[in-house]
Amino acid sequence: MVLNSTDIEVTDDSNLDLLCKAWQNNKDEIIAQNALNARPSALLVWVLGLSVVTFITLSAVVGIALMRFVQKSTYSRFITFFVAVGVGSLSGSAVFHLLPQAYGLL
Repeated sequence: MVLNSTDIEVTDDSNLDLLCKAWQNNKDEIIAQNALNARPSALLVWVLGLSVVTFITLSAVVGIALMRFVQKSTYSRFITFFVAVGVGSLSGSAVFHLLPQAYGLL
């Protein structure tokens, strides 16, 4: 029997347990319905995904184009920074994603 919160009248503590169960049932149904309705369309996912990838790629191209106009000392610092970011991101990926998955910790 599925209880609705509108079917129960709270006059004393004996009906409070039934009201809580009915509220829990309604809450679970609402959450499940919202989860189904919250998914974006496939077209929206593709458009947003391609837009973000295009933006990131164009920012890299602009960065490469601007590197031609900087001094040698500034260029050396930028390259050192980018190598450090690359090493850090690969190390972080290995520690936080690959190793726990390899040892079955997830």
